[in-house]
Amino acid sequence: MEPPVQKAESSFIAARWRWRYLWGSAINLIGAVVLFEKLIRAFPTA
Repeated sequence: MEPPVQKAESSFIAARWRWRYLWGSAINLIGAVVLFEKLIRAFPTA
């Protein structure tokens, strides 16, 4: 049985990593959309 303080700390770190992963995914998604729009505008459609 680990002390409650250590348990809370580890869960807090896990939550931080989850948030960092979510933010990274969102930023990558936005970057992909922006790049996609630039590619579409680079090739004029008839």
